[in-house]
Amino acid sequence: PVGETILSVTNQLWDPKNDLEAFINQRKLAWDASGISILSEERLTLSGDRPAAQFTVQAVDGAQAYLLLTTNGENYLVLSGNGDLNLLGEIAHTLRPIQ
Repeated sequence: PVGETILSVTNQLWDPKNDLEAFINQRKLAWDASGISILSEERLTLSGDRPAAQFTVQAVDGAQAYLLLTTNGENYLVLSGNGDLNLLGEIAHTLRPIQ
């Protein structure tokens, strides 16, 4: 809904497995091909020493979105959303590995 903040979590099954850099590079290529601009990119380490990359992107219509890409075992976890981008980042940074 307009004015709301929405966060989606997706478990991506993608090859090669367990290669976050390759997954990030593939996403960047897809965004570029779609006309999506990267406004910011930051690398970070989440709880459990899980590497991650967070992005703020902008679509051709000017809409901005937040994305965090990380691993989920051998697969990839994508947190994406729009609305309050700072709030989305705060929520994404609370991600913890399953014990």
